[in-house]
Amino acid sequence: MRRTILGLLPLVVIFAVPLLSCQRENSLRIVNIQNPYYSDLVDRGTVRDPETGEIEVIEVTPTDSCQLILQYLEFGPGLPTWNPYTARIEKVKVTFKQVPGMGDPIENLPPVEVPFRVTVVSDPEGKKTTTARFELMSSWYKEEYFNESDNVILEATITVSGKDELTDNAVSATAKIQVTVADLYDDPSRLGR
Repeated sequence: MRRTILGLLPLVVIFAVPLLSCQRENSLRIVNIQNPYYSDLVDRGTVRDPETGEIEVIEVTPTDSCQLILQYLEFGPGLPTWNPYTARIEKVKVTFKQVPGMGDPIENLPPVEVPFRVTVVSDPEGKKTTTARFELMSSWYKEEYFNESDNVILEATITVSGKDELTDNAVSATAKIQVTVADLYDDPSRLGR
């Protein structure tokens, strides 16, 4: 009996150690993201001048923000029930690539990297999600790289990244969306919307 137990002990170690040390890949996921996205180059609207009472037409370049839904599926041996795995997302990187044949060529669009402070608590059952918004394209970026006559379609690669607060492991997730950049129709009574 003792020999059997001692003979099985190495087998248990051989199979148990890899299970305890394995790390799940891609445990952070972008479940849903606003796709396609329409980016307005110029927003025109009317406002009443407070001094004269006359109606004036103004133009602004809006900053675009995009909604996404995140899910964290991290689990492992010894998961403490009082302190589950939590992903602390710290930044979003957006890389733009123009879809060939869709508008005048725009070359060398630099990637955009913005801070993004969101906490996503793990759910091994995959039912809980976290909804957040991030800055997809600032007004400065649009003014710098596009002009009012542009009508282009871009492929945007969205990468969110951060760390697991419990294990300090890096986590990230990536999704692709289509972004149409154009001077879209504006309702003058709804400036900024």
